[in-house]
Amino acid sequence: MAAPETIKFDRKIRMNVSRRQSVVGGSVNRPMKETDRLALVEKIRGAQQGSRNGLVNSKPLAILLLGTVGAGKTTFLHYMRKSRIKELFARNEGQIGHHWVHLDFLNNPSETPASHFIYRSLLDYINQDVFLSDGKKCIQHAYAEEIGAIKRNLSFLDSSKISADDKIAQIITSDFEKVQPYVEKVIRFATKQCSFFLIIDNVDQIESEEIQSTLFAEALSIARALSLNLILCLRQSTYARHRSSPAIDAFDFDTVQIDPPKISSVIAKRFALVKYLVAGRKAEFTAENGATVKMDDASDIIDLLQGSVLGTEIGSRIEVLATEDVRLALRMTREFLERGYTSPGKAIEYHRKTGKYTLPRHEAFRAIMLGTSPVYSEQYSPIGNPFDSRLSVSTSQLLRLYLLSAIVSYASETGFRFVDGALIADCMKKVGFGESYINPVLKDLCRLRFIFTASHGEPTLASSYIPSRLGGYIVRDLISNFTFIENVMFDTYISDHKVWSELKSLSHKIESERNIIRRVILRSQRVRKFYDYMHGLLRILVIEGQKRGLPPQWCSDVMKERRPDLIRELRRVRRSAEYNYGQKDTRRLADIEDIDELEALE
Repeated sequence: MAAPETIKFDRKIRMNVSRRQSVVGGSVNRPMKETDRLALVEKIRGAQQGSRNGLVNSKPLAILLLGTVGAGKTTFLHYMRKSRIKELFARNEGQIGHHWVHLDFLNNPSETPASHFIYRSLLDYINQDVFLSDGKKCIQHAYAEEIGAIKRNLSFLDSSKISADDKIAQIITSDFEKVQPYVEKVIRFATKQCSFFLIIDNVDQIESEEIQSTLFAEALSIARALSLNLILCLRQSTYARHRSSPAIDAFDFDTVQIDPPKISSVIAKRFALVKYLVAGRKAEFTAENGATVKMDDASDIIDLLQGSVLGTEIGSRIEVLATEDVRLALRMTREFLERGYTSPGKAIEYHRKTGKYTLPRHEAFRAIMLGTSPVYSEQYSPIGNPFDSRLSVSTSQLLRLYLLSAIVSYASETGFRFVDGALIADCMKKVGFGESYINPVLKDLCRLRFIFTASHGEPTLASSYIPSRLGGYIVRDLISNFTFIENVMFDTYISDHKVWSELKSLSHKIESERNIIRRVILRSQRVRKFYDYMHGLLRILVIEGQKRGLPPQWCSDVMKERRPDLIRELRRVRRSAEYNYGQKDTRRLADIEDIDELEALE
């Protein structure tokens, strides 16, 4: 399977997958690539060699480590320190050596100022370091200037009345209690003898942009004042918001880019690790019928689970839905493994007999969509709802899908780069929607990862936009998917009272029906009713675009194009139900009305 970063054209959805612009200008080091693998190590080694030659204070190293959400920035830093550059920080006990201090702002209480957290963390590090906390080897040298001044000033007094040592002890104790002056003196002395690396991580976990800006300014100021080598770890989107700030702009950073790993590879390694940990252990669980299932080797469960994910349609769908967010992909995998198996006992038994079992993709997809909720809600689901723009105006309800389908249509053309926000605004004004409607829709589409701004900046009408693979799959695949439609309809506003009553009536019939095949047919009718209603709302926008002579990308009826796919999907669902449950439920099929209604739709 091709990795996300290598895909240029997705043949299934017939769409060019454009890469977003780099958030920094000039050369970017990519340490995950073979050609750039040693470059970062050499920079750190160079900073250490400079310290040995007394040049460490001339220009401290400043590295900006960028990556998307879940790309592995923190993991990479830990790997660098504990494996790749471990020997560079090795030292004998009591020797000054070189220092690496990793500050994770997830551990910073929200009410604590950034500078206080940094200085307090540095003090904790000093107290734990054998050399930096040594009075004779470090402290007296750090306070050499103060000690000399006190001894000179008190030399004319009677030593029996006042002791210079007592005065020195008072000053050091006072500075220690204040934290900042003590840390500054010790660190300044240390950086004259060795290299000192300060790593600032997870700044973007702080929601307030004002606090983020203050943190940047304080962290950079401290690093410069104390001659620390700084590694600032940020998401690309966070850096894009703050790259023009005086604090960041004034620093000369070397940029390092961490590309997200292939999601299937990450999941495979997680499965391999878990399998290793549980190999040979006994396990038991309660099946859906109440029976206790005992297993001699719990690793057999891992074989079952990874067989349902790796190399399957489920695995491919997770990769598309995650939009290169590894953390989200792992969350979706965990949630569907927790809730996707409606018959775990049967699955284990089938796997024991045949050696293979694949979880039905509709069960897995439904579990992914629902997350931790009993029914679909966009607020808690990793997948957004394209059928409801949430603008409180029924004529604008399908704006999300209308805008998304137009952008995807542009991306289907050869040579596509991006869609300009000004073009979107101009076309939408012609069909009667101004900025007050377009701006929130564009922001929602970006928040839901259906589209991205090409420059990683905030979505505005001045931005340029590209669709994500997820956005392409929504338009070209998922809006005709039975599982997707059936779930999102529970979080979609229905303004037409008649349609709402019909959907409500069908839902009551489904809940009371015990015949499995009839239930499937009723569910199909409900999906078709919902699809027809949504199509009617979208068709209004399409017709308005056609009347006003908009470009063809704005005049295509994507729900009409997907209707044959929906019919085939509903027929497949019905035939699957008949294949799996037909033997036990055929006794009541003669009473079913409109059993051939789906075929008549063709």
